[in-house]
Amino acid sequence: MPSIYDLPSEVLATIFKALPVEERHRSISLVGRRWNQLCNSAPQLLHSIAFTVPGSERGVERLAAFCAWLLQHGPGRVQRLSLEAMASAELHYVTLWHHLYAVLVAAVSACGAVGSLRALRLRGLCGLPSVWVRAMRSLRKLDLAAQPLEDVWPSVETWRPAPGTLVALHQLALSGVELTIDTPLPATLDQAAPELSPVSRE
Repeated sequence: MPSIYDLPSEVLATIFKALPVEERHRSISLVGRRWNQLCNSAPQLLHSIAFTVPGSERGVERLAAFCAWLLQHGPGRVQRLSLEAMASAELHYVTLWHHLYAVLVAAVSACGAVGSLRALRLRGLCGLPSVWVRAMRSLRKLDLAAQPLEDVWPSVETWRPAPGTLVALHQLALSGVELTIDTPLPATLDQAAPELSPVSRE
């Protein structure tokens, strides 16, 4: 009797694409070796990824686990990435957030370093170190929105990308982040810069 296990890989990938990415990598991939390989390598499943969690302790843990998975399977595959979590000012969450950022920076840097990442959206992730920007040579669209938490993280973050970074950038949107650029921006972005406040140049 035919079953779902007999379906071609292309059909299975189409079905899996309708599921949330967390369900794919935490549940579906555990069914068997074939499904695991599909969930972790099929281009149509990894081309564009969006992951949103609440700012609760459990939400932070989920996002950290997802970033660990992304670090292993995302580089060279993910072209569009959106991560969102609303930070909490409760002190017992702060250590969790710092752990999350360590894994997140590693994952985003790895995806950017191989030149496949084209669009990156980070929302609500206040206090995020900017070291990952060094790897973003292929990034064409960057959308950053920080959620400031007084007495925990600054109300405005200042990022200073190193020379030679963000060279392919075409679109830039910032909220709660001040981006200070010491080197010329790409000409395509310079033309649109007046509409993309706040961007400052020294």
